Parts: sequence; structure tokens; C-alpha cells
Amino acid sequence: MSYLAHLLLFIMLLIYYYITTMENRATSNPGRFFLDVTLIAGEVISIRNAVYIELAGGSGTAGCIYNCDSSTTGKSGSCWFAGFALNSAVAGAGVRVRLVGIVNGFSGLTVGASYFASTSGSITPTLNSSIASLILPVGVAVSSSSIMVTSRSIQSIAGPGGSFKGYIAGGCSTTSTAVTAVCNELTFSTNTFAAQASANLSQARIAIGSGISDVTDAKGYWAGGGTTAPVNTADKITYSNDTTAAQSSANLSTVRRGGAGVSDNADGKGYWAGGNSPTIVATADKVTYSNDTTASQSSANLSVSRFDLAGTSDNADGKGYFTGGSTSTTTLNAVVTTDKITYSNDTTAAQPSANISLGIGGVSGMADTQDGRSYLGGGNAGATVRPAVLRIAWATDVLANTNAVTGSTFTVTQYGCISDSVDGKGYYCGGTTSTSASGGAVGVRTAWMLTFSTETITSLGTSALSAQKWGASGISALNT
Repeated sequence: MSYLAHLLLFIMLLIYYYITTMENRATSNPGRFFLDVTLIAGEVISIRNAVYIELAGGSGTAGCIYNCDSSTTGKSGSCWFAGFALNSAVAGAGVRVRLVGIVNGFSGLTVGASYFASTSGSITPTLNSSIASLILPVGVAVSSSSIMVTSRSIQSIAGPGGSFKGYIAGGCSTTSTAVTAVCNELTFSTNTFAAQASANLSQARIAIGSGISDVTDAKGYWAGGGTTAPVNTADKITYSNDTTAAQSSANLSTVRRGGAGVSDNADGKGYWAGGNSPTIVATADKVTYSNDTTASQSSANLSVSRFDLAGTSDNADGKGYFTGGSTSTTTLNAVVTTDKITYSNDTTAAQPSANISLGIGGVSGMADTQDGRSYLGGGNAGATVRPAVLRIAWATDVLANTNAVTGSTFTVTQYGCISDSVDGKGYYCGGTTSTSASGGAVGVRTAWMLTFSTETITSLGTSALSAQKWGASGISALNT
């Protein structure tokens, strides 16, 4: 292993150690929770500059730190962001760099605003480029003079790993016809969708369930679904070039549709669970990101066999949730059950405290990583469309109602959920207002935006998507 690889591994282990062992100290005195390391300057560095570590093959000296600069891809979106310099230094001198925690001494910051790399190590609250590879988030202002360093997990998808966007793919406009492979790309900064042909699925299908996002390696997966019959096909989307292709090594262990996915980005894996094949199953599969391989993981099987359920990920606490779903393909027999999967041991068990008060099938979910919550929306309770949005608090595993509704037009089979954790919002995309289990459903082009801080929903219009979609699946490049 090279010196640079050892250095990066050492830094990541330090971060892991501090986060896992100092949580109580951070809670009782957050101003003292930080992690600093001394690195060598590759150029003149000023105090409080945003800096990155030069990788092998770059323009500078590998392992040294340099000023971030949004005018150059290798110094912004595609760099290995380290943190903020705590002292000034000339080339060859040591620089104390804050990797984790709060950096003081700034002025004029806007409290609560996200900050990005600008030129020569400076920072800005404004995205000064629409080019993904030039965008690098560096922190959030916690006062007019202090900034909290942004986690490395966010940086990894900000450049060649994807940028601030999401995708919704597959689905169809009616029950019996027009199953599609079409993918729409969502730009978070403008809340707009556009068809992205290069990201189309390898196979037209519906009821894929929620996608899985690997933010570290800047890719995502869709698996399963059906055309006229269930399939086990897996596709991999590469965020940097918006390209989707079949990934047979990641195919599900059995054919099925209507399952749900969760992502464990800390450990480089994800899970799909449930579905119908057409037998309704509790089966869980685990996909390993490093080799794009999926295999059955029986310890993660659901507590109740079901399909059309929601999956949401809590990477901060090493767990995920599978909520709701149906146990019948003909009678809309929805369940209240929530299961919790513990990532460290690949084990799923019922979590009654997070159960829904009324069974919901066709529900979909998204993660709010800033506030530590999952949101569940849409779905149907028997023959009734469910407009309310529900919330699971990660700290307590407790589900509660919110005041967020879209009214009677909130669709029953959403599937297309996309979360923008950096900007504190999420999206419900497409679906159908029909509650029929046997047919007659017609898709809509409507999309809604949920603002996490206020738990309010705003319609993005009845023509937000490029075409009618229900039974589509969403993936977020920022789903941490």
C-alpha cells in the first residue's frame, strides 16, 4: 500500500474513532467535539482556508494539502476535501487541519447556510457553477463567525461522484400498457426534472421499488420489478456521467417486484427486501458495493412477507427501516408493520414502536439526515388514498404523524422518492390516484417537494415529470 493510501486510511480511521467514541462528549459540550491533524502544505496556505489532499497523479505533491479552488475540477468537485487550515504556512511547512468539528474566526456568515469552495481557499454560500465537477460543499454556518465542517460522505458525491441530483426511472402510464425504461433527472437547485436518455433502465419495467445509493463510490442500483412478469434484473447508474447499464452480478437472488431498498454507506453495502414473485415473500438480498455483487441474506428477511413497502436508511446510527406494504395482490390487504435492520449484523426484526396506526400499501419513504428522521408518504389504506406524511424519529425508533399533506391529489403508489439531504428537502414523484388492486390505475406527472424543517409540501406542478409515471423508482446521489 502506498504512503498516500496509508495516510488516507489513517485519517478515515481517526474520524471513525472520534465519531464512535466521543458522541457523549459531543452531546454534552458540542463546542469541544473536533478532530485535527497536521499535514504538509504543498503551497502557501492561509488560516481558515478550505484545503484538500493531493492524490497520486495530480498536479501537486501527493499527500500534501492545497487550497480548494472552484475554477479547477481537481481542486474542487473531484478533490479529496480535508477541512480547514487552522494556521497559515508556506510550502513545505506543517498545517493543522480541522477534519471534524467547528472552525471559528470567520465573519459575516449566514447562519444555517451551506458553504462551498470558491477561489484560492475561500468559501461562498453561492453555487458559482452549474458544473457538477466544480461544486464542493465544505460546511454549514452555525453562527456568523463559525462553520461546521461538512462530512466527507457528502464530498464524495459532489464531484465526479455525482453532484446534487436525483433520478426517477421506470414505471408506466397505465396498468396494462406503456411500461417504460425512461429516466428523469432531477436537479435539486432548480427543482426541475428532465428526461435523461443515458440513464434509462436496461429493461422497461414497473414496481422496481426504492433504489439503493452508494454515495462513496458515486453509483446507485435498481433491481427487480416487472414487465408482464417479475424479473431479477439489476442496473447500475454511474452518477458522474448519468449512465445506466445492466449489472448482472447484482441481480436479485429471485425474481420479484415491489420490494424496497436501504443503503448502508458506512459499510459499503445495501439491502433489498420483500416483493412478490408472484408469491409474496420476506426475502432479503445484500448487495456489496465493492464488487457489485448481490446474494441472499436470510438474517435480514422481513418479519412479515409483503410487497409495495417503503425503505429508508439511517446511516448515522447504522440501521434502516422497512415500513408498510401489502400481503395480497388482489385485496389491498395493507399492514402496519415496520421492521428495523441493523447493519452491523445484517439482522432484521419487527420494530413495533415504528408501526403505522393504519396499514398502508404502496407507500414510499425518504431520509432526512440533517434532522435524523425518515418520512413516509402516499399509499393507500384499503380503498382510501392516504395523503398524510408520517415521520420516524431515528433516535427513538418512534413513528408519528406530521401536518404535511398534499390534499386529495397525493397519489397512492408513489415509488419515486428522492431525498436532498444537503438542502433539507425531498421529493415525491408521480404515482396514481387509483386504489384498484386489479387494474385501472393511470399515472400522473405531478411531483411534490417536502421541506423537512417545516414539514410542508409544495406541488411542483402537474407536468413536472416528462411523462406519466406510476410504479417508478427514485435514487438520490445525496442519500447518505
